[in-house]
Amino acid sequence: MKMLKGYITVLCFLGIKCAVTTVSDHPQVETKLGKVEGTWRTSFDGRKYAAFEGVPYAKPPTGDRRFKEPQPIESWKGVWNATRIYVCPQSTTDFSDNVQGEEDCLYMNVYVPKIGSKQLLDVVAHIHGGFFMTGYSQKGIGDKYIMGKDIVVVSFNYRLGALGFLSTEDDVVPGNNGLKDQALALKWIQENIEAFGGNRQSVTLTGCSAGGVSVHMHYLSPYSKGLFHRGISHSGTAIASKVIQHSPLETARTLAQNVGCNFTSTKMMVDCLRTRPASLLVDKTKQCLQPFKHFPCCPFAPVIEKSGKKPFLADHPYKLLKKGKVQDLPWITSVVADDGLVFSIFIRKSMDEINEKWNDFSGRHIVHYYDSYPQVLDKIKKHYAALDDDDNTLTADELTQMATDRAYLVPMQTAAKLQSSITNSPVYVYQFNYEGENSVKHIMAPNEEVKGVCHGDDMIYFMGGAIVKPLSEKDIRMKNICMDILQSYASKGVPSINNSGWEPMKKDFVYYAINSPDDIQKRIEKDFDSKKFWDSLGLLENENSVTKHDEL
Repeated sequence: MKMLKGYITVLCFLGIKCAVTTVSDHPQVETKLGKVEGTWRTSFDGRKYAAFEGVPYAKPPTGDRRFKEPQPIESWKGVWNATRIYVCPQSTTDFSDNVQGEEDCLYMNVYVPKIGSKQLLDVVAHIHGGFFMTGYSQKGIGDKYIMGKDIVVVSFNYRLGALGFLSTEDDVVPGNNGLKDQALALKWIQENIEAFGGNRQSVTLTGCSAGGVSVHMHYLSPYSKGLFHRGISHSGTAIASKVIQHSPLETARTLAQNVGCNFTSTKMMVDCLRTRPASLLVDKTKQCLQPFKHFPCCPFAPVIEKSGKKPFLADHPYKLLKKGKVQDLPWITSVVADDGLVFSIFIRKSMDEINEKWNDFSGRHIVHYYDSYPQVLDKIKKHYAALDDDDNTLTADELTQMATDRAYLVPMQTAAKLQSSITNSPVYVYQFNYEGENSVKHIMAPNEEVKGVCHGDDMIYFMGGAIVKPLSEKDIRMKNICMDILQSYASKGVPSINNSGWEPMKKDFVYYAINSPDDIQKRIEKDFDSKKFWDSLGLLENENSVTKHDEL
């Protein structure tokens, strides 16, 4: 039977009419909300796939909807042109004075390797990182590299900075709207992904850095129950030191004053903030930052919601985890050898100032101790300064190790051990130590020679992000290994590494050291040495100070 040129209708698995068509050489999908049209692309492996970029999942969070929970998008007429990447308002990635993005930004991307597949494919939903301050749906995603696998990949924006994480610590703005955006995106996936050939009963949530933190947050939030089935937190957990916003109301007031808002109540303050341009809020947020202009940090971040009818986060993640209030789902978590480079690379030329003013402000913004006894900050500095010598002066490499341990390694190990002890589902851990041709540090400091495996380098191989140089033969083998891990885990909930099984966490700390494509080792530790030191201080600030103050 002769088909009409340029028009093919496909019936999906189980008799569901997906209305996947090809019109004028463009892929088209009919969702419950309306038709969506994308583009055809070719993968790294030469495979044709469909890309739908800029599909709305929420109403524009503008005007009166600014600082409010997201509202689901309504259906549309005609065909939605899904060929544009949207960016939420943020500073440019060099943390300069430039602002990019637009407030109408709650859109997602869907990448489909097989249009009209008779079998629904596993879904990977990726949450971008960026300190809850920067990033966008396609950050860290190299769709042409991922689409060599039989998985549907979804990525999405969520509100950032003050627009996503401002909190007045009351009913006016309880907070965490950026995380609530993410939960709404996951709900959209449940309701619409089958139209793209994705299996809504097999959704793997992934993310790196703040994205990894977000993944772990969804394990701890009632908002996200039933919306995903397993997760991967690359270099980020919900109990990391830098995650929970310190003094959110004070930060909100500072921003309001910086943009010229006069107020006598939180409602008056927020009403005024709604009248200010989004670009101004982003620009003035930098005045809430620390003295180091280019140092990435998050003055606006997740909060413990003290008010609100349905809080996303009702208590500190560490306390929720210790109480066992976590979804019983498989979890992979990880660190990179030198995760702390993402902090130190920006300030390694300011080591004299950091050492001189350690107790004044450096300690607060590097190890996130705000209210501690000065002796605690001094003890931290002495511990790391003594790694190479005993002169109590930190070097850039020691600062990198400190930031790696405090923000990534120790919280990861603590979270993995806790979660594996209170859930029946397996917890898997890896440490990424491979340095290839590409590195995130080449993007952050393109004109500097910096040693180390940087924060986010594993995502080059898992998700195809940050690739600026051609992959070497060794890099391609590493990419294949990492993507096999991702696909096996997304399919069965059990990762496979080099076609072998992966032992989950047990009583001891079991993890896999990924050193190179030819050197992947299973290791068993009771604790890393750095964890013993940080445990003596307590994971939460001043957790042990009452009893240990005299010892310090």
